Amino acid sequence: MIMARCWYGFLDGGGNFSPLDSSKYFKTSIAFGCLIGTKICTVYVPDCDWYPSSFFSTNLQNYISNALISGIPQPTFPIGAKKYVYLKF
Repeated sequence: MIMARCWYGFLDGGGNFSPLDSSKYFKTSIAFGCLIGTKICTVYVPDCDWYPSSFFSTNLQNYISNALISGIPQPTFPIGAKKYVYLKF
């Protein structure tokens, strides 16, 4: 069974919220204009409720952390891999 995936935008609360807290994300149906930066913009999650219904997987948490450290979408390997995390300034 393949689970549907949706994009979720991060509500950073003026920098007061943790990007690893799945309750601070909301489903977005608009095309986002983010790619690189210093803040989390969107994540691609195997869920399609208004808010993610569960905690983020260890892989997604690692992608979020790596994105914040590197400033580029994640994952970076293998080359051409589907990105699950995008950033913004």
